[in-house]
Amino acid sequence: MKVNDATSGAISGTGKPLEIQVPANAPGGKKASGASSDQVQLSSLSSQLSALQPDSPQRAARVEQVAAMVSTGSYSAGSMAVSQSIVRYMGG
Repeated sequence: MKVNDATSGAISGTGKPLEIQVPANAPGGKKASGASSDQVQLSSLSSQLSALQPDSPQRAARVEQVAAMVSTGSYSAGSMAVSQSIVRYMGG
């Protein structure tokens, strides 16, 4: 199987088609000569999911931004958001 992806395996929300080629002799491949070719297009959800990964640059930037706000005293969390997060964390 051959996968052509410009993002080198990372999740990407670019919306560019991803080309997958399956050799004819692969299980499930075509029995005729040549290889089949499928196209996959990822939605913007994939970029949102990649931003949630612990080692993503977007998450690191957000953590730095919040840390700076906390150190200067300008970070304020609403009491409703805090209580909802506690309930979710506790499994309720």
